Amino acid sequence: MEEAGSKETHHGRERYMRTKLSLVSIFAAIATVVMLEAAPAAAESTWDQIKRTGQLRYGAIDYPPNWYRDKTSGKWTGFLVEMVEDIAKEMGVEAVPVETTWATCVLDLQSNKTDLQFGLQATPKRALVIDFAGPAYNLYWYAVNHKGLKATTWEDYNKPEVKVAAMLGSADVVILQKVAPKATRVELNDVASIALAVTSGRADAMVTAVFGALVAKNRNPDLGDFVLPTPTVYLPSYVGLRREDNNTLQKFLQTWAEWNNLLGYTEGRIKKYLESAGATNIPENVRF
Repeated sequence: MEEAGSKETHHGRERYMRTKLSLVSIFAAIATVVMLEAAPAAAESTWDQIKRTGQLRYGAIDYPPNWYRDKTSGKWTGFLVEMVEDIAKEMGVEAVPVETTWATCVLDLQSNKTDLQFGLQATPKRALVIDFAGPAYNLYWYAVNHKGLKATTWEDYNKPEVKVAAMLGSADVVILQKVAPKATRVELNDVASIALAVTSGRADAMVTAVFGALVAKNRNPDLGDFVLPTPTVYLPSYVGLRREDNNTLQKFLQTWAEWNNLLGYTEGRIKKYLESAGATNIPENVRF
């Protein structure tokens, strides 16, 4: 009898342990499922998003010869349009323009309205919120004076009585704040507006990068001297990107920029679209 009772007790303990282990396994499985559901899904990288949608969205600003609308078709054209289209071709996707401004293009990147933005200077303020690839090309900063204004150095513009027009939200404003902080700035939305401010006498001069200055001077014969102020201001121009952990797009664009610069493709595109945008008369002091 005692031996039978001992066996029964032993089997009861085994059943108890098996039941306990089964419950532990069930609870562990439930906990795993809950944790997986609660864990945030990994954010899709910009590269993966572009490949999934088949679209590379880029910021287009009315600033010839970089970007401008063809008068016949209404489509965006310019040397930066051609550059993005080449990038899209390499990636096997379609380039899609998204109209923006210098003042809003960084916000458009951050809010996922665009995937990249050409034509940006890597200012410390911008570097706090976005990443960069490049440089894609290099730029000198020029001034175009109102007829009658004689100014050749930044110090000549660095006076409260001198009104200098520049594009709102652009690196032009940042540069003016550094090289001519005492000048009275007239900040407007686009290059056509700042050129008009100078020809109308609302401003004494306009300051912008070489390409925009060249086109403005060629399109507006009433503008005065085309000046490379001393000391010269020269900055590289980068591609702006959304900040993220995955740097696949950044590395690809870095390689693309180096390849195109070394083979002379970038310079060829710039010269082609300067002419098509109307900048056929290139002064001797032009550098790029």
